[in-house]
Amino acid sequence: GSSGASSSSSSGELDWIKTANAEAPAAFAKRFEGGAHGTAQKATRELKLMDAVFEMSLAAYARTFPDRPWGLAELQGPKAVQKLVHVALQNMCARCPASQTYFGNRRTLSRHGRPAKPWMDVVLEQLEDPLGSAVTLSKLLSANEELLDKYATPKLVLQFADMVQKLGPQPRLVNFFEAICTVQGNAVKANQEMVRAP
Repeated sequence: GSSGASSSSSSGELDWIKTANAEAPAAFAKRFEGGAHGTAQKATRELKLMDAVFEMSLAAYARTFPDRPWGLAELQGPKAVQKLVHVALQNMCARCPASQTYFGNRRTLSRHGRPAKPWMDVVLEQLEDPLGSAVTLSKLLSANEELLDKYATPKLVLQFADMVQKLGPQPRLVNFFEAICTVQGNAVKANQEMVRAP
């Protein structure tokens, strides 16, 4: 990693704000990868912890609405928290079809005159921001065929292709294309052809 990614506080502990902001979302997420924890993952659903964490993912967007938060230098703390929120969501769903389906079926709360939206739609709206949503989406789609079938549309592939042209071949974007071409290690021919199409 970069020198910022390994920076420590005066007590010798890792400075998570600097680390999160210095690392790309995919690299930051790798720090926390692990296996499934069925009992804990079930508890995140039953206690609505996943819902609370997802609502946290909306905070930076609510604070800066109608602007997007990732271009604002004064939001280094909230941007780091956003990445950590996505890592938490990724781990709550890791290797757990019940949690993946739960995520795919949930909706935001309606507030401030804005209607409730499916969580997947919110994640799709956040894709351009380098704060973890693309990594979350990639992990969900590569692990859950039902979500892949529903959300890996030609429109979404074109949206990612446009982002790759606009932002360059960032790992989070390249990983998305890899994620939609395989589910649980099995090739998805229709999506492979869609990615290859001009």
